[in-house]
Amino acid sequence: MTSKDGGETSSQPVSPIYAQKSPTASKPPSRLTLRNVSVEGVDRSSKRRSPYSQPQSPLSSDSEYGSSQGSRPHTQPVSPTLRRASRQMGSELEDTTQAVILDVTTPLDNFCFDWEESELHAGRRLVRFRRLQDGNRLILSAEKISQAEYNSDDIVISCIYREETDSCCVTSVDIIHLLQRLVEADFEVDEKNRIRRNLEGLRPTTVSKTRPGFESFFQRIMDFPDPKPRKIEKDVKVFDWKLLPHALDKILSKYVS
Repeated sequence: MTSKDGGETSSQPVSPIYAQKSPTASKPPSRLTLRNVSVEGVDRSSKRRSPYSQPQSPLSSDSEYGSSQGSRPHTQPVSPTLRRASRQMGSELEDTTQAVILDVTTPLDNFCFDWEESELHAGRRLVRFRRLQDGNRLILSAEKISQAEYNSDDIVISCIYREETDSCCVTSVDIIHLLQRLVEADFEVDEKNRIRRNLEGLRPTTVSKTRPGFESFFQRIMDFPDPKPRKIEKDVKVFDWKLLPHALDKILSKYVS
């Protein structure tokens, strides 16, 4: 079989969850900093083959987003440290505000690899994020955790595996939840809708219990325990996991410190 770049690939793909290094991500936007972190090779003989091979491009969307995840208790002050830039901000404010620069220090693509048996059985990997703000620079790191390690006070979202497309994804509900925790504020309905519209360019896939081919995947998302990647039992949109850094940067670029 010939790959998209013209190279030869094996007729029976070997999943990188267990056996390969993470694929090279496309060049990120100039505002987004992705630090280079080395990834040790994986002993093929010590890991069995898993279903995940390479993320697929999500399908176009065709229905409304699910509602955002509920607010979580915060350890930070109630007043947000970051706020959305407004057109009403006069030039007198521009000298005292700076656009947010997102610095992702953990390669998020790596979370699609080397899954434990328990994660494969559950159908998802829990990813915990930590934020550090230095002026207008928002530093974001992440690590995998087990279900037993989950704490509602932490910033945790789900990296979900979809067997039908052999890919990992994240729900729109989790993206909005993560953004709220990063800016330390609960979004109003208008802001959530604005975010959903802005993310449409990343071509999310609508998961519905009535959409042919999505019934079992929809039910899997609905059945996840806390932290739930959805709010209520309704259609939800999912994004390719590898697009998460760009989705965050796309929204946070509209914020100032």
